[in-house]
Amino acid sequence: MSGAIEETGKVAIGIVDALKSTPMSIAMILTNITLLVFMFYSQIQFYNQRQELSKIWIEDNAKTRDLLSKCVVPGRN
Repeated sequence: MSGAIEETGKVAIGIVDALKSTPMSIAMILTNITLLVFMFYSQIQFYNQRQELSKIWIEDNAKTRDLLSKCVVPGRN
């Protein structure tokens, strides 16, 4: 088990050393993470707004149906 942990540690050290030599890679990674967080937040807000608009639309249609059901159709008894 310790062999796997040692190998994982070596890989992590190798990645950190590689990122130290190229700071632009770190900047790109942070930019991508920030973009993903923004997109996730944006989609949640869009979904919530869509849900609210759907509820309003359904309520408005129900009111219209009720109003139309009370109308008298000419020529019928």
